[in-house]
Amino acid sequence: MAMKAKVHKAGGSGSRENPVVIRQSSMLEGVGDEYAWLERRFGPKGKSWELLFQGDETAGARRIDALVIKPAHGLAEVVYFDITRFHGSL
Repeated sequence: MAMKAKVHKAGGSGSRENPVVIRQSSMLEGVGDEYAWLERRFGPKGKSWELLFQGDETAGARRIDALVIKPAHGLAEVVYFDITRFHGSL
């Protein structure tokens, strides 16, 4: 059985009002945590869901990453991540 990657997050449901807070300090690790969270919730990318669009925005003092995904069986939805901690880092 494959082990799932540990996601460094501090809560959040993924909604616009309550984004998943990613607690990494580098962009590479932070983006990896976003995708690991999505795979835990929806299943493997490419099989259970696909990414339709990704963009970021400012919400007050926070930087938010919005990912539009299309589950294999369902309607497209937007999942929000608070990427303030790693935004702009390498």
